[in-house]
Amino acid sequence: MCEEQVALHFNFGHLQGEGGLCFLSNGDIASSGTDGLIKIWKINDGSISSSEEIDDGQNHSILFVVPTASGNIISVSDDCRVAEYNKNQETNQWSLLRTLAKTTSIPKSISYDAKRELVTLGLEEGKMVAVSLADSSLISYLPAHPSAVLHIAAHPTQNILASFCDDGTLRIWDSETRKVLCSETVLPSFSSSVHGNGVALDWSVHGQLAVTSSLKGELALFSWDSSYLKKGTTFQNNDQTIVSCAKFSPDGEFLCAASREGEILLFDVSTNETVRESAHDTNLSCMAWNPTPQENHQVVFLDSQGQLALWDNCITVKISKNKKTKEDNKLSSIPSDPSKKRVLKRVSNIIDSDDEEMDFDEDSVGTIEPTAPLGCLDVESPDINDDDHVDRFYRPAIEQTQMQEAFQVGCAPEHKQKRCLSWTLLGMIVSTLEETGNRMIDITLNDNSKSQPKRM
Repeated sequence: MCEEQVALHFNFGHLQGEGGLCFLSNGDIASSGTDGLIKIWKINDGSISSSEEIDDGQNHSILFVVPTASGNIISVSDDCRVAEYNKNQETNQWSLLRTLAKTTSIPKSISYDAKRELVTLGLEEGKMVAVSLADSSLISYLPAHPSAVLHIAAHPTQNILASFCDDGTLRIWDSETRKVLCSETVLPSFSSSVHGNGVALDWSVHGQLAVTSSLKGELALFSWDSSYLKKGTTFQNNDQTIVSCAKFSPDGEFLCAASREGEILLFDVSTNETVRESAHDTNLSCMAWNPTPQENHQVVFLDSQGQLALWDNCITVKISKNKKTKEDNKLSSIPSDPSKKRVLKRVSNIIDSDDEEMDFDEDSVGTIEPTAPLGCLDVESPDINDDDHVDRFYRPAIEQTQMQEAFQVGCAPEHKQKRCLSWTLLGMIVSTLEETGNRMIDITLNDNSKSQPKRM
């Protein structure tokens, strides 16, 4: 049973389409899309804001962005170009540093090895190549997969690499010798043309491998034992659609997964429970955890329409619930043991033998117990005997719910190829995506007698 449902608010980031997403070493976010831009985002008070755009003038969709150990950004575009960007310390601006390599077919996946400074790419034709940041050389993995390599993930501590092909096979490679150590079919009859390119594949710091294991929303955890994969826990989502992306938290204790239908689940790996969940109306193409130690409770998402959302404090609620104090346990609205007497807000009149003369002492008007916090009923009362007549009034604790943020017109999601950009008493401005791929601006006034609709 999920403990909490969370509403995430997606804001416009890129024009359209899927792209790349990552956290940089300084805590900023880098994203890319089909508009050919790399955008840098800053986090302020739990929300993200755009701070800079990188445009190298190539006018190609940027499929992936990954950070390097030196703080640079590696990008991969749909023209098969692998490029590196750095930030000028004098101007404080990002710019293209160099083109590292060009691949023989479109890259479908990427993984970065910080220890060896290698960028490994899975190609559409089934090949896997590693690009060296030191000398820009290309190193091939053999034998190649029979079809597109949809995902690659490097082990955090060992020299092994996992790859996922769209024929449903999972391979484990020795990243030094580039030889196959193990091959296993985890998705029979899988086809990326039917189910999309997105599948989940990620290593935790503890060496667990999360893999999309069925077309019905299953996500399996595997452990590597020198020569074979051992299957462990299996997680299941609610909408029973294929898990398109999943990432472990930096400490490996939590696993965040998203389906093609936009369902987002946060799993506790130790208890195999879903602790928080959310939903979105569009497929989520990628996600990234903030690796900064003091901020590793943040996850950022990018959907297939180019919208971004930040999930702040996504695991602190679960952690605080695991660390309840005795005072916290008193705030239960249901008594744990009905046979025990509870502290009451008020009890009825109790007259003892000393009150026969009606001297109106403290007992003659009944006992008024100290007022406990609202919903505080789980404390034994030492002042009430079994023979006393007691009226109990149970008040449930008030649960505060997070209010939804106000509607922002300019950040409205795209619906039926239309997005509302502005809405006032005079009229509205709507962006429309034509079948030709061009985006038009329609201006409509509420009073048609003064002006006719215009298209730009």
